[in-house]
Amino acid sequence: MKYKALKSCLGCLTSYCEAHLEPHLRVPSLMRHKLIDPLENLQERMCEKHEKILEFFCRDEQVCICLLCRETDHKYHETVSTEEEGAQQREKANKEVDNGDKLFNTLMNHVQVAHTKLKSNIDEKVQKSQEKEKVMIEELQEEISLLQRKNCELEELSQSDDHLHLLQTLQALNTISDAKDWSKIRVYPDLCVEMLRTMTPLVHTFLSELKTLTDPELTRMSQYKDDILQLIYISCKFNFY
Repeated sequence: MKYKALKSCLGCLTSYCEAHLEPHLRVPSLMRHKLIDPLENLQERMCEKHEKILEFFCRDEQVCICLLCRETDHKYHETVSTEEEGAQQREKANKEVDNGDKLFNTLMNHVQVAHTKLKSNIDEKVQKSQEKEKVMIEELQEEISLLQRKNCELEELSQSDDHLHLLQTLQALNTISDAKDWSKIRVYPDLCVEMLRTMTPLVHTFLSELKTLTDPELTRMSQYKDDILQLIYISCKFNFY
């Protein structure tokens, strides 16, 4: 019957169930062995050359070594325990994560500011355009009504035999101002051009921020590129009307 391992011994490089672990809790020489939660890859923790546990780290060659390696091949190298190096690398990794998060948040803030400014500018342009179009439509409707009325009166005059009335009415109609040349009126302003003009300084500002980053920071930021591009895409996708 196979029992579940309770602990792994880094001294024996073996995992023990509760029954076979008992000597390590009683025999003085075994009590000095370090016990950890059970592992499946204990053999990977052994030096292939000396068949000793890898308990040191060589900073010169960036490799885990055993005690005999430390006393021979790595005698004049800077070595520390795996626990010390692991703790230092974990702290360094945590700082890298924190710096990456701060950098990501900074860039996201710049994108959000650009988004807000762009949207505000476009909303203002659209509102002005809509107000201008409303005025032009009202003017056009008024002119259409005036021309329709003038046309009706001319039709009536064409059927009249009263020459005096004809002359007086034509004189009055001629005083009406000529129709406005609507062919030169731009109903829809070029919002795309305005948007590009607005975006240009914002893009320059954003690129200036990127130039201040170091190569390692840019490398870390590459993992966030999809999030940034997605936010930029959402920022530029507006419903103008």
